[in-house]
Amino acid sequence: MPNYFDDMPKGSGVFISGLVPTKEILPHVEFPGDIDLLIIPYEGDELLISMSLAIEIKIIRATYKKQGRSPNQYGFSQAEALLRAGFPHVAVAHLIVSDQSPEHAWREILYTVVLDDEGRCADPKPIKVDTMPSDLIARSLGRLRANRRTEQIGLLASYLSEDWDGVWLPSGDGCQQNPKIDFDVMASIAKYYHCVPQRFIETRRWDP
Repeated sequence: MPNYFDDMPKGSGVFISGLVPTKEILPHVEFPGDIDLLIIPYEGDELLISMSLAIEIKIIRATYKKQGRSPNQYGFSQAEALLRAGFPHVAVAHLIVSDQSPEHAWREILYTVVLDDEGRCADPKPIKVDTMPSDLIARSLGRLRANRRTEQIGLLASYLSEDWDGVWLPSGDGCQQNPKIDFDVMASIAKYYHCVPQRFIETRRWDP
């Protein structure tokens, strides 16, 4: 599933719902209590239930002085429970927030400006930037990889900027389809969507 979203055709996208009570899809499952994010792809008028993805989210609150801070729980026990229940695809996401590094810790990088639609750029110039977010993303992904017990679980490490002064590219590993996928679970996912479509946000792959 790593490149699935990138390769989706015209007229496709995903429906996303947050904090879905697990019992509304899996009545026999008590843990986890909620599915943090439920993502259902579609193409045209067809829901691709077999490509559905459940994501367990953890927030990492780091600081400059404590950049190695780990979460109390990584989220793998919840993700593994959803795999055992027969969910098609499962992932764990760590979302990182932090304070700013002191300026003496900033690093010099080169930046440029795109000049036109053909992609021509101005000559690169040096600038000092707080690159701690990049370090935190790499450290978080490393911990996720070290603690993951099955490669069927996808991984994501992403930095959330509080002042929106820039975008740091997330990093991660794609998930693999659950070999014990349960058709009753897929039917329950479809039923849940059709019962409460208003709980989902549509994200189109392509502009209309």
